[in-house]
Amino acid sequence: MQIHEVIHEDELWCMVMEYIDGITLASQVENQGVLSEAEALRYILILRQ
Repeated sequence: MQIHEVIHEDELWCMVMEYIDGITLASQVENQGVLSEAEALRYILILRQ
């Protein structure tokens, strides 16, 4: 996943990231409940690249 821009304005941080087609993380959590630690770490590692 590519991050195009990081924006900091007042107390708010935002990232403009590449669009990836599919279910959103919010939808997945809503449908399946809280992520396990392993799943959360997997997403963190993906974003870190």
